[in-house]
Amino acid sequence: MQHLALLTDLSFKQSTQNPDSVQKNRLILHSMIQLALSNSAQRGDDYYREQWSAYYSERRRLLTRIFLLVVGLGVGFLLFSAVVEKHQLLANILAVPIVVLMLAFLAQWFIFA
Repeated sequence: MQHLALLTDLSFKQSTQNPDSVQKNRLILHSMIQLALSNSAQRGDDYYREQWSAYYSERRRLLTRIFLLVVGLGVGFLLFSAVVEKHQLLANILAVPIVVLMLAFLAQWFIFA
């Protein structure tokens, strides 16, 4: 953003200055842009370590959510299979959370993974 402000400032001042100072201003602007580009290319290991750390922490949160959904589905299926023959009403009540967990698992898997 600084470079754009300097560029517009220099183009405005070009008509009021002599050609030597205009050339000097262009040279200064060019060297400032080159310096900014070289500084952005010389990032240290800390920057990349932080980026990868953020990536892996997000990935870990996603895998934790999927794991908890799978555990919930497993518990739901075990309860469902245990009570389906004896208590029909309880089996119907357990079917609703199982379906919700299945839909949440599919959403986690296909949207966020």
